[in-house]
Amino acid sequence: GGKMRKNYVQYGFVVLSLFFSMNLVSAEISRIGKQVHSMYENFSKQIKDMTIVKETRIVAGEGKMSTETKIMQKGEKFRVENTMNMPQSSGMFGNMKTIIICDGKDTWMISPMMGKRKITGEEGEKYKRTEDWWKYISNNAKITGTEKVGTKNCYIIKKEDDKSTGFTKMWIDKKSLTLVKFEGSDNKGESMVGINSDFRKIKGNIEMPYKTETYINGKLFTVSEITSLTINKGLSDELFDADRVKTQGMNMQEMMKKAMEQGGK
Repeated sequence: GGKMRKNYVQYGFVVLSLFFSMNLVSAEISRIGKQVHSMYENFSKQIKDMTIVKETRIVAGEGKMSTETKIMQKGEKFRVENTMNMPQSSGMFGNMKTIIICDGKDTWMISPMMGKRKITGEEGEKYKRTEDWWKYISNNAKITGTEKVGTKNCYIIKKEDDKSTGFTKMWIDKKSLTLVKFEGSDNKGESMVGINSDFRKIKGNIEMPYKTETYINGKLFTVSEITSLTINKGLSDELFDADRVKTQGMNMQEMMKKAMEQGGK
Protein backbone atom coordinates (compact mmCIF):
# COMPACT_ATOMS: atom_id res chain seq x y z
CA GLY A 1 0.00 0.00 0.00
CA GLY A 2 1.03 3.63 -0.60
CA LYS A 3 0.90 4.48 3.10
CA MET A 4 3.41 1.80 3.97
CA ARG A 5 5.69 3.01 1.24
CA LYS A 6 5.41 6.59 2.41
CA ASN A 7 6.30 5.53 5.94
CA TYR A 8 9.30 3.62 4.69
CA VAL A 9 10.46 6.62 2.71
CA GLN A 10 10.10 8.87 5.78
CA TYR A 11 11.84 6.27 7.91
CA GLY A 12 14.60 6.08 5.32
CA PHE A 13 15.06 9.84 5.46
CA VAL A 14 15.25 9.81 9.25
CA VAL A 15 17.83 7.03 9.20
CA LEU A 16 19.84 8.76 6.49
CA SER A 17 19.77 12.13 8.21
CA LEU A 18 20.77 10.52 11.50
CA PHE A 19 23.57 8.73 9.73
CA PHE A 20 24.76 11.98 8.12
CA SER A 21 24.58 14.00 11.30
CA MET A 22 26.49 11.30 13.18
CA ASN A 23 29.12 11.28 10.49
CA LEU A 24 29.32 15.05 10.56
CA VAL A 25 29.86 14.98 14.30
CA SER A 26 32.63 12.41 14.02
CA ALA A 27 34.16 14.38 11.14
CA GLU A 28 33.92 17.45 13.36
CA ILE A 29 35.64 15.77 16.33
CA SER A 30 38.42 14.45 14.13
CA ARG A 31 38.78 17.95 12.63
CA ILE A 32 38.93 19.56 16.06
CA GLY A 33 41.09 16.74 17.37
CA LYS A 34 43.49 17.28 14.47
CA GLN A 35 43.50 21.06 14.99
CA VAL A 36 44.23 20.68 18.70
CA HIS A 37 46.94 18.09 18.08
CA SER A 38 48.67 20.03 15.33
CA MET A 39 48.54 23.24 17.34
CA TYR A 40 50.10 21.69 20.42
CA GLU A 41 52.54 19.57 18.44
CA ASN A 42 53.83 22.72 16.70
CA PHE A 43 54.00 24.38 20.09
CA SER A 44 55.99 21.41 21.42
CA LYS A 45 58.44 21.78 18.54
CA GLN A 46 59.13 25.41 19.43
CA ILE A 47 59.55 24.57 23.07
CA LYS A 48 62.90 22.99 23.78
CA ASP A 49 62.07 22.99 27.47
CA MET A 50 59.52 24.39 29.86
CA THR A 51 59.37 24.84 33.63
CA ILE A 52 56.11 25.49 35.45
CA VAL A 53 55.88 26.14 39.17
CA LYS A 54 52.48 26.01 40.78
CA GLU A 55 51.10 26.36 44.24
CA THR A 56 48.06 24.28 45.19
CA ARG A 57 46.04 24.92 48.32
CA ILE A 58 43.65 22.38 49.71
CA VAL A 59 40.74 24.47 50.92
CA ALA A 60 38.58 21.62 52.22
CA GLY A 61 38.99 20.06 55.64
CA GLU A 62 40.75 21.15 58.81
CA GLY A 63 44.49 21.39 58.23
CA LYS A 64 45.33 23.87 55.51
CA MET A 65 47.71 21.89 53.41
CA SER A 66 49.55 23.26 50.40
CA THR A 67 51.69 21.70 47.72
CA GLU A 68 54.28 23.26 45.50
CA THR A 69 54.71 21.48 42.19
CA LYS A 70 57.55 22.10 39.80
CA ILE A 71 57.14 20.53 36.37
CA MET A 72 60.13 20.46 34.04
CA GLN A 73 59.78 19.16 30.52
CA LYS A 74 62.35 18.65 27.80
CA GLY A 75 61.11 16.71 24.79
CA GLU A 76 60.03 13.29 26.00
CA LYS A 77 61.74 13.77 29.34
CA PHE A 78 60.08 15.24 32.36
CA ARG A 79 60.65 15.78 36.04
CA VAL A 80 57.95 16.63 38.56
CA GLU A 81 58.91 17.75 42.06
CA ASN A 82 56.03 17.75 44.49
CA THR A 83 56.59 19.31 47.90
CA MET A 84 53.80 18.94 50.43
CA ASN A 85 53.82 21.40 53.29
CA MET A 86 52.21 19.58 56.16
CA PRO A 87 50.11 21.55 58.62
CA GLN A 88 51.48 21.54 62.17
CA SER A 89 48.32 19.90 63.43
CA SER A 90 48.99 16.73 61.44
CA GLY A 91 51.91 15.79 63.66
CA MET A 92 53.98 15.24 60.51
CA PHE A 93 56.54 17.99 60.43
CA GLY A 94 58.05 19.88 57.59
CA ASN A 95 57.88 19.07 53.94
CA MET A 96 57.48 15.83 52.13
CA LYS A 97 59.07 15.94 48.70
CA THR A 98 58.33 13.42 46.01
CA ILE A 99 60.16 13.45 42.68
CA ILE A 100 59.01 11.76 39.49
CA ILE A 101 61.56 11.49 36.72
CA CYS A 102 61.07 10.19 33.21
CA ASP A 103 64.26 9.95 31.16
CA GLY A 104 62.31 9.46 27.95
CA LYS A 105 62.18 5.70 28.45
CA ASP A 106 61.82 4.74 32.10
CA THR A 107 59.95 6.50 34.88
CA TRP A 108 61.05 6.61 38.50
CA MET A 109 59.45 7.83 41.70
CA ILE A 110 61.64 8.98 44.54
CA SER A 111 59.89 9.57 47.83
CA PRO A 112 60.89 9.79 51.50
CA MET A 113 58.60 6.90 52.41
CA MET A 114 59.37 4.46 49.61
CA GLY A 115 62.84 5.43 48.46
CA LYS A 116 63.49 5.08 44.72
CA ARG A 117 61.31 2.81 42.65
CA LYS A 118 60.42 2.31 39.03
CA ILE A 119 56.82 3.09 38.09
CA THR A 120 54.86 2.70 34.85
CA GLY A 121 54.87 5.53 32.34
CA GLU A 122 51.10 5.87 32.79
CA GLU A 123 51.46 6.34 36.52
CA GLY A 124 54.08 9.03 35.91
CA GLU A 125 51.94 10.84 33.34
CA LYS A 126 49.22 11.35 35.95
CA TYR A 127 51.37 13.94 37.65
CA LYS A 128 51.23 16.26 34.67
CA ARG A 129 48.06 15.17 32.95
CA THR A 130 46.34 18.55 33.00
CA GLU A 131 49.35 20.01 31.14
CA ASP A 132 49.10 17.31 28.46
CA TRP A 133 45.30 17.10 28.29
CA TRP A 134 45.30 17.54 24.50
CA LYS A 135 46.99 14.17 23.98
CA TYR A 136 43.86 12.49 25.30
CA ILE A 137 41.46 13.70 22.61
CA SER A 138 41.09 10.77 20.27
CA ASN A 139 38.67 9.94 17.49
CA ASN A 140 36.50 7.91 19.83
CA ALA A 141 35.59 11.15 21.56
CA LYS A 142 32.31 12.86 20.66
CA ILE A 143 31.16 16.46 20.56
CA THR A 144 27.93 16.49 22.52
CA GLY A 145 27.13 20.20 22.34
CA THR A 146 28.36 23.68 23.12
CA GLU A 147 28.24 25.68 26.33
CA LYS A 148 29.54 28.94 27.70
CA VAL A 149 31.96 28.61 30.62
CA GLY A 150 32.86 31.98 32.11
CA THR A 151 33.46 34.16 29.05
CA LYS A 152 34.42 31.34 26.70
CA ASN A 153 32.19 29.54 24.20
CA CYS A 154 33.16 25.91 24.36
CA TYR A 155 32.69 22.60 22.60
CA ILE A 156 31.67 19.89 25.04
CA ILE A 157 33.68 16.78 24.24
CA LYS A 158 32.78 13.44 25.80
CA LYS A 159 35.26 10.63 25.75
CA GLU A 160 35.50 7.04 26.82
CA ASP A 161 36.53 6.76 30.44
CA ASP A 162 40.25 6.73 30.20
CA LYS A 163 42.21 5.38 33.13
CA SER A 164 45.22 7.49 32.20
CA THR A 165 43.49 10.81 32.78
CA GLY A 166 40.29 10.13 34.62
CA PHE A 167 38.64 12.79 32.39
CA THR A 168 35.37 11.80 30.75
CA LYS A 169 34.25 15.24 29.61
CA MET A 170 36.14 18.32 28.46
CA TRP A 171 35.04 21.84 27.58
CA ILE A 172 37.33 23.33 24.95
CA ASP A 173 37.29 26.98 23.92
CA LYS A 174 36.18 27.15 20.28
CA LYS A 175 38.50 30.06 19.54
CA SER A 176 41.76 29.31 21.32
CA LEU A 177 41.28 25.51 21.63
CA THR A 178 42.29 25.57 25.29
CA LEU A 179 40.88 23.40 28.02
CA VAL A 180 38.44 25.48 30.07
CA LYS A 181 36.71 22.82 32.16
CA PHE A 182 37.07 19.10 32.72
CA GLU A 183 35.04 16.49 34.49
CA GLY A 184 35.65 12.96 35.60
CA SER A 185 35.87 10.82 38.66
CA ASP A 186 38.75 10.10 40.99
CA ASN A 187 39.87 6.61 41.90
CA LYS A 188 37.25 6.45 44.65
CA GLY A 189 34.53 7.15 42.10
CA GLU A 190 33.77 10.62 43.44
CA SER A 191 32.85 13.22 40.85
CA MET A 192 35.53 15.76 40.10
CA VAL A 193 35.19 19.01 38.14
CA GLY A 194 38.06 21.33 37.25
CA ILE A 195 37.63 24.90 36.05
CA ASN A 196 40.49 26.79 34.43
CA SER A 197 40.72 30.58 34.42
CA ASP A 198 43.19 33.49 34.20
CA PHE A 199 44.28 32.49 30.69
CA ARG A 200 47.51 34.05 29.46
CA LYS A 201 49.30 33.74 26.15
CA ILE A 202 52.58 31.96 26.69
CA LYS A 203 53.83 31.64 23.09
CA GLY A 204 52.21 32.65 19.82
CA ASN A 205 48.51 31.95 20.21
CA ILE A 206 48.92 29.25 22.83
CA GLU A 207 47.11 30.20 26.00
CA MET A 208 47.50 28.59 29.37
CA PRO A 209 45.32 28.86 32.44
CA TYR A 210 47.19 30.28 35.42
CA LYS A 211 44.43 29.24 37.81
CA THR A 212 42.57 25.96 38.27
CA GLU A 213 39.86 25.22 40.81
CA THR A 214 38.78 21.65 41.45
CA TYR A 215 35.52 20.61 43.00
CA ILE A 216 34.87 17.19 44.52
CA ASN A 217 31.18 16.28 44.67
CA GLY A 218 30.33 19.95 44.07
CA LYS A 219 32.49 21.35 46.89
CA LEU A 220 35.56 23.49 46.19
CA PHE A 221 38.52 21.28 47.08
CA THR A 222 41.72 22.80 45.71
CA VAL A 223 42.86 26.07 44.17
CA SER A 224 45.98 25.87 42.07
CA GLU A 225 47.90 28.84 40.66
CA ILE A 226 50.96 29.06 38.44
CA THR A 227 53.57 31.22 40.15
CA SER A 228 56.15 31.02 37.38
CA LEU A 229 56.44 29.70 33.85
CA THR A 230 59.63 29.79 31.81
CA ILE A 231 60.40 28.51 28.34
CA ASN A 232 63.65 27.52 26.62
CA LYS A 233 66.01 28.09 29.52
CA GLY A 234 68.31 25.25 28.46
CA LEU A 235 67.47 22.71 31.18
CA SER A 236 70.34 20.32 31.83
CA ASP A 237 69.92 16.64 30.94
CA GLU A 238 71.20 15.77 34.40
CA LEU A 239 67.84 16.84 35.83
CA PHE A 240 66.24 13.86 34.08
CA ASP A 241 68.69 11.29 35.40
CA ALA A 242 67.17 9.44 38.38
CA ASP A 243 70.61 8.12 39.42
CA ARG A 244 71.70 11.63 40.31
CA VAL A 245 68.98 12.11 42.90
CA LYS A 246 70.13 11.32 46.41
CA THR A 247 67.40 9.51 48.29
CA GLN A 248 67.03 10.86 51.75
CA GLY A 249 65.01 8.15 53.42
CA MET A 250 62.98 9.43 56.33
CA ASN A 251 63.85 7.51 59.40
CA MET A 252 60.64 5.66 60.23
CA GLN A 253 61.61 5.24 63.89
CA GLU A 254 62.16 8.99 64.16
CA MET A 255 58.77 9.63 62.61
CA MET A 256 57.05 7.17 64.92
CA LYS A 257 58.74 8.74 67.92
CA LYS A 258 57.61 12.22 66.85
CA ALA A 259 54.08 10.98 66.28
CA MET A 260 54.06 9.35 69.74
CA GLU A 261 55.30 12.55 71.37
CA GLN A 262 52.61 14.49 69.54
CA GLY A 263 49.97 11.98 70.59
CA GLY A 264 51.16 12.01 74.19
CA LYS A 265 50.51 15.73 74.60
